[in-house]
Parts: sequence; structure tokens; C-alpha cells
Amino acid sequence: MLEFGARIFGPGIMPPDSSRDLAHGQIAANQQSLMGDEIAGWRTRPGTHRDFGVPTPTTVNDRGLRGPDVALEKPNGTRRILLLGDSTVYGVRVSDRESFAGRLQHNLQAQIGAVQVLNAGCPGYSSWQALQILRARLLDYQADWVVIATLWSDAQGTTNPDAAKFGNGKGRSLLSHSAFYVWLQAKLRRHKWQKSSPENIEFRFEPGPGGPPPGDQHMHKGPNKLAPTHRVPLADYKRNLRKMAKEVRASGGSVAFLVLPSYRDLLLDGKVGDFRDAYRKAMRDVAKELDAPLVDSTTSFRKGDPRALFFDEVHPTPLGHERIAQSLYKALLPKLHTPP
Repeated sequence: MLEFGARIFGPGIMPPDSSRDLAHGQIAANQQSLMGDEIAGWRTRPGTHRDFGVPTPTTVNDRGLRGPDVALEKPNGTRRILLLGDSTVYGVRVSDRESFAGRLQHNLQAQIGAVQVLNAGCPGYSSWQALQILRARLLDYQADWVVIATLWSDAQGTTNPDAAKFGNGKGRSLLSHSAFYVWLQAKLRRHKWQKSSPENIEFRFEPGPGGPPPGDQHMHKGPNKLAPTHRVPLADYKRNLRKMAKEVRASGGSVAFLVLPSYRDLLLDGKVGDFRDAYRKAMRDVAKELDAPLVDSTTSFRKGDPRALFFDEVHPTPLGHERIAQSLYKALLPKLHTPP
């Protein structure tokens, strides 16, 4: 009876995603700088372009790194830092120099000389996608430190988790096909996490191929629809963070975690105010469990004008990127000061 009532009078369940997946190497029609990838679903296209609102031309190499091309072999005496994450790490609407990757490299080079900061961020990437490209393409760079900053894309609502849509993992649970169960889960999340406004994760937001360009924050709002799952469910998110850390440490590198900021941090004293705070807590818990450094950039976003620091809810302006760079600089400089 509860299920019958939920399907008739309740919000309903988001219909299956019928968007066409891109074949490997196929260019996205609505975003020329993205192409299909057999490992991660999509990736930034190699070459020079100015998409994602970037004000100046930027180059992406064959392994997905943004910025000047970097040899795979690390030069003697050089320290390398690899950044993993989504559009915030990539730096939508900011130049190479203005991104926190560019600013971090500039600041560290001024202090300790030969340092390379490699930007492996890709718009829309979840922790599952970051794990795949880390294994397949990025461990070969032999980074001394890998900074894991996957967050926003993991919590987005979807009809199937990334591990099922792009890989061979487990799909939706049987319960997620129940309108009553999905509605109840949303209510419980709100009761625990909501601080101000309804959860944005209930609405369908499609990053990358098949949806609006990342950074535009366009949302497809069906009539009272609820997403049956997240792109990466919370338990899987924790497992992905642990797996990335394990892969990095096994290759001889060190790992740090970066908690990304939101404009809501300035309004809610360091909180997003919805279920995405659970993902932040999960990252903090995993960092503590693994005894890995945690760089909480939200602490530098407690004061200031949100309009000067963010283009939208989660994408920082150049001034916001500067604050993230300073947070990383303070955390990593003592660890890089000794010769490699």
C-alpha cells in the first residue's frame, strides 16, 4: 500500500538515462573538448582549446593533463605533485596560471626550485573515474605526492552508479526501484544533513558527454522526480578513496586529501547544508583512517564575498583558486622541503 501510494501521489523515480554513450575517441557534439574514453566514460580531448569557459588557450596532453606537456620520466631532483578531481580541479573559467594547480606550482618553485604540479582534473569526474585513470595513465608519472580531491560529482543523483554505467560493477539495488524507498531515503538524508535549502542532488545533473557543459550548473528538473542512487554511493566513495591511496603508496608515492570549497561555506560556517556534507565527512574519515594529510580548504572560505570567490555554487573564481592554492602550499611545503 505504501509503494502504491508513493507511485501515485509521491514524487516518483527518475526515468532511466537514455542519453547516447560516446564511443572511445568520439568527440562530444555539445562539448568539443570532451571525447569518449573506454576506461573512464569520457576524458578531456588532447590538444589546445578554450572550452569550459577558460579565458585563454590551454593544452591537454595525451594522458589528460592540463597545461604544458610534461615528459613521463621525472627529471632528477624534481618533485612532482599530481592533482586528481573534477571541474574544480581542472579549473573551469580560469586560465592555467590562475588555477590552483598553476598558483601552487608558482609558489612552490619560488621556495624550493624544481617542482612540477600536474593537473589531472577533468570536468564531471567522480572518484570511480579518477581511480581508473590513475591506474591506467597517471601512476607512470611517479608523483611524489598525489592530492585526491574528488567530491561534487560523486554525490550527484543518477539512474545508475558510475561503476555500472562505465565499468562492470554492481548496478542499482533492488530497493532503489521502489518509489517509497527512494522517497524515504531522501527524507532521512534531509533530516540528518539539511541546513538551509533542499538537496540539489535530487535533480538530474549530467556532467560531461550527454549533458550541458560542466560549470553551467544547468539542471534537468523532471516533475517531482527523485534520483534512485548517486553516481558513486557513499560506501563506494570511501572504498574508491582507499583504493586510490593504496595504489599511490604501492607505487612509492604519498597521498593527501583535499576537501573542496563551496560558496555555502561562507553562509553556513563551513557546511554545504545537504547530503554532500556526508561525502566531505567520508573523506575526512578515510584520511584519518589512513593517517594521510587532509587539506581542508573550506577553512579559508569562512569569510569574504561569495560573489568574488565563486562563479556558481562550487566553481571558484581566480581569487577562490588562490585561496585553495595557499591551503595546499601551507600543507605540502614542509613535506617537500627535503631533497627527493
